[in-house]
This record gives sequence, C-alpha cells and structure tokens, in this order.
Amino acid sequence: MFDKRVFVAFVCAALVIPSIGAVKVHCAQSTPAETKVEVSIALKVAGGFSSREPQVYPWPFSATQLLVQYSLDISVDTGGTTDPSPGAYNYDVGANVEVTAIANSGYIFLNWTGDVPSGHETDNPITLTMDSDKSIICHFTLSGQAVWGVAQRITWSTSGSCDPAIAVDSLGNPYVVWDESGPGNEEIYFKKSTDGGATWTMGKRLTSDSAWSKYPDIAVDSSGNLHVVWMDYMSGDYEIYYVKSTDGDLHGCQARESLGILASPAIRPSPLIRWEILM
Repeated sequence: MFDKRVFVAFVCAALVIPSIGAVKVHCAQSTPAETKVEVSIALKVAGGFSSREPQVYPWPFSATQLLVQYSLDISVDTGGTTDPSPGAYNYDVGANVEVTAIANSGYIFLNWTGDVPSGHETDNPITLTMDSDKSIICHFTLSGQAVWGVAQRITWSTSGSCDPAIAVDSLGNPYVVWDESGPGNEEIYFKKSTDGGATWTMGKRLTSDSAWSKYPDIAVDSSGNLHVVWMDYMSGDYEIYYVKSTDGDLHGCQARESLGILASPAIRPSPLIRWEILM
C-alpha cells in the first residue's frame, strides 16, 4: 500500500544516482488504489535543475527506476547521411555525443540546424552535450554550388526601403543604394562596407527635394570611382540624375543627364547609362 508519509520523506531529499549526480523528485498524484504514483523529476544540469515530463511508476519504486536519459533525434537533407545514422537515440544525462556528417558523391556538408551550440553550426563532426532532449538536422549542398551566408539586414526604415542596387569593387567591398520614403517622399540613400559586408556604414541620404527620387543604380569602375543614377521628378517631369565619387563615398548630386521624360535608369562600370523612355 502506498504510504504518503514515507513517500514525502523519501522525495524531499536530493537523491544521488551514479553518473548523473543530484536528482529532485516530487509526487504529483497517486492512483485511487495507491499502487502507482506520478512522479516529476528534475535532473541537475549546469545552472540548476532541468525538469522532465511526469512519469508514472509502480509503488514502491527505487531511484534507479527514474528516467535518467535524454533523447537525440537526427535528421538529414538530401545529399548525405550521418554517423550515427539518422534516427532517434537515448543517451545518459551529461553524455557527450559526436555526430559526423557524411556527404554523398557530388555533395558537400553545409551546416547543422536545430539544437546546435551557437558558433558550432559548421563543425564536422559536431559534439553535443546531452543536458536536454535535442533534435538536429544535417544539411548538404551540391559541390561547386554557391554557398550562401546568413541574410543580413542593413536598413531599419519605418516606411519601407525599396529598389536596392549593389556594386562590388575589386577588393570585394559592396556598395548599396536604394530609395526610401521616410522623409515623406521617396529619396535615395547609400551605404558601403569596407570589410566585405561584415559591417556597414550609416545610411547616407543622397537626395533632398520635394519630388520623388526613385529607382537608383550603382557601378564601380576599374579605378574605384562610384557612379550612381536615379529617376527624379524635381523638374516637374521624370528625369535621370547622375552622381560620381572619386573617393569611395558620395556627397550629393554633381551632374544631370536629361532626355525628355525618362524612367528606370541603369548604369554599368563603363560608365554607360541606359534608360527607358516613357511614352
């Protein structure tokens, strides 16, 4: 027969189970016949105790009957497998588990996602410490195929940033222009990076007039000069405007090209300006 007094005395103490250390348990409820008990346990991990889902055990039970393992679920994308193979596994609490990505012919390992330690997404093999239930996914990509980094946000407009264009110099540094309606009407903005896109300068506003400035394009020539064109309505109709920089930065309009009513300008490193005539 289930003796609650004995049980309370039993569970109020911290149990010590070999290989996992301290465990705390408490009784959530017992069956009407008091022959089984629902027990919640907390396994001691770094920073405190990690709770587990309640388990039902027959009474009496011993500490060694408590669930003392965590599960690891391994999945893969097309292009390879893993060692251990994809599937579900149970490991003792605190165990260090090594998982290796194995790419098929024509593929290469890309990264891990899921319950992966930060900064170790591209480790191969990867080592996981079983301090909770974990699920990981192994990703592969075709060999010779471009591998993309994580998308980086470079604008924080409350009114929308549109029509971006990008150019890259001979050192791999990118320059970006776009239009934004933050000031109340569309204006042209510019940013650059001097470390290959890892960090960016503050956005610089290139235009400032009461009319719309839209559809910018940018190019870098062989001397490192920047060339930007865009469409502007400042004269009362849509015209094409152009600015050049010889110092890797932009300081406002320097020149104007006009040919009737124009839109959708584009520029290439020549520099060669092209546009569409609106009829």
